[in-house]
Amino acid sequence: MIAVRIRNLALAFLIAGLSFQAAAEIVDAIVATVDTEVILQSEIVSEIRPLIADKPEQEIVKLFNEALEQSIEQKILYREGVLNDIKITDEQVEARIKGFRERYASEKDFLGALAEEGVTISAFRERIRKQTVALSMGMSKRRYLEDDAVISEAELSQYYQDNLKQFQKPERVKLYRIFIAMDQSEGGRGKTLARLEALREELALGAEFSKLAEQHSDGPSAAEGGFVGWIGRGDFVADLEDVAFGLEPGDISPIIETDTGMMLFMAAEKVEAGLASFDEVRTEIEPVLRANYGNERYKRWMAELRKRSRVRKYL
Repeated sequence: MIAVRIRNLALAFLIAGLSFQAAAEIVDAIVATVDTEVILQSEIVSEIRPLIADKPEQEIVKLFNEALEQSIEQKILYREGVLNDIKITDEQVEARIKGFRERYASEKDFLGALAEEGVTISAFRERIRKQTVALSMGMSKRRYLEDDAVISEAELSQYYQDNLKQFQKPERVKLYRIFIAMDQSEGGRGKTLARLEALREELALGAEFSKLAEQHSDGPSAAEGGFVGWIGRGDFVADLEDVAFGLEPGDISPIIETDTGMMLFMAAEKVEAGLASFDEVRTEIEPVLRANYGNERYKRWMAELRKRSRVRKYL
């Protein structure tokens, strides 16, 4: 009980705004063990230090406990990673170090924080390397468990029935566009309008919309035949939206003028608002069930590893 009060006292000093170094000088303590490996309070505080500025005490304690649990899991996963010969690259390590650096205002602040902890950059890099091995091991195990899942048609159907609200789909239209940028020369508006009218005449005679878009459109989707995408209500400004949703499949819009140019829309398909069928969303459901299955098995796997690792917490 005394040891717990001492640890809480050190955390209280940090909450009160005392520097890491000053708090560490007052007390450090073992907050957990994984077999014979120890986890020090100072290690956990160093993880959360960039995140606790202006946080209330309750939030800091929560961050501390979450970081402690993460550290325990990382030590367990690191040993599994070594046993499974998990390999990581220097680039992966440096990418994670970059993420830590970005939590600080400058490189000087980052290195200063390490110095305050008494940690060299090489020691910090080794810490990150071990964390990256652990992360890679965890991700690899999750992928394996998800891939190993056998999802039945009955499970897919049951998920659909249990989550019908999730599959309510808004009104959508599959839209294509030909956009001609406004001619800035004298009489440019008329020239731009004439180009669109000529293209509209070609379409009326049976020309393929996507081919004309590829050849003539100035829009960013020209290379995709003018394909804008499936749009829903709220994706466009009101005037353009009204035109798009006023079209039936195969319809070509009147010429639409904007500040930057003129355009034609074509509606390729249209879906009314309503419940998507099971067949429409089946491919969305399977990865969800695989992830759920993998997550449950991963938790059981970690719980078993934790038992074998003789984890003890001293908080």
